[in-house]
Amino acid sequence: QVKRYSRILATSMMALVLSSKALPISLEPGRLRKTGYGGHWCHGPTRPAAVGVRNRRERSDVVPRGAFVLGTFALSLTCRRKLSQRQAGLPASAVSIEVASEAEWHSAAMICARSLSWTKDGYGKSNFKDEQLNILAAHQEETYPDLYIEKGPAGSQYKSALLLAKVDDRIVGCVGCLVKGYEKAVLGGTEVNLTSLESEAEAQDLELRPIMTDLAVLEEYRGRGIGKALVKKAEETVQSWGHEELFLNVEDTNEKARALYQNLGYRLISTTSASVKYLEVLQAPPPGRMQDRRANALVLRKSLKEGLAGAIDNFDWALLGGVVAGGGLAVATVQQVVELGLLNFE
Repeated sequence: QVKRYSRILATSMMALVLSSKALPISLEPGRLRKTGYGGHWCHGPTRPAAVGVRNRRERSDVVPRGAFVLGTFALSLTCRRKLSQRQAGLPASAVSIEVASEAEWHSAAMICARSLSWTKDGYGKSNFKDEQLNILAAHQEETYPDLYIEKGPAGSQYKSALLLAKVDDRIVGCVGCLVKGYEKAVLGGTEVNLTSLESEAEAQDLELRPIMTDLAVLEEYRGRGIGKALVKKAEETVQSWGHEELFLNVEDTNEKARALYQNLGYRLISTTSASVKYLEVLQAPPPGRMQDRRANALVLRKSLKEGLAGAIDNFDWALLGGVVAGGGLAVATVQQVVELGLLNFE
């Protein structure tokens, strides 16, 4: 949101500078001077001869600076609101989100194969052939039984779901959410496989954290709000399990995903190093094989609490600190400019 309003403010200021007829302003050193008529500014080091003979009607043609800025800012907000409405994408009724059946796992795995990055360098563009996409989908589908089937004595706490987004009965996106157990009640604690526990009592001694994973939308359906709808459904699912927060890991180089999660209220709480799979392309059959690489990942968290408690929990306090620091720097810079005589106000 800071980027959005910065662009709006920049648009307003640009319009302000360019509209010299409606609001005469010069940004050159020593050329900013009040006319004496309601605090308006005019060009030139001396009072124009025409100023002394202006009548009240002529003076009314000059727009007050503050009103012009506010008007331009409001117009920019209106234009961006109209644009966002046009880009809102599919209506909510056109997208259905439901839990995947085992028969639909292959379709979800193929969406992940086509939509996620499987290159060695992280999030570079991949142009895999069909047989290579089949290798990726097979690898992805192999992980689903361990992730999305409740089993073992701790099954009551081993909640998991693979959610699918459908448009006209076509699967166009997916996201997973599951509960993981950790030995320590701190970030970076050792993960414990809940399905390997011998009793539910052992699971009660662990910290249980709901994790969101593998958010993917087909490229031709992106920009229509489907990713946001999947995340919202994952949050609702986790809340139905009795949790008030949701975690996820995202690679630090995945800027698009980071921006999406930031806009949805997820905040950085830690960093970690993760093992990530990628497809090594081979010239001879088979056309590729799965390999491991290390990647820097950001741990993001969102509070799912309702009302003020959730808003305070999800507030970007680091951003507030940056804004305050930036404001102080701006004031100090203006003071220096005035002291150096680069701007003279008569």
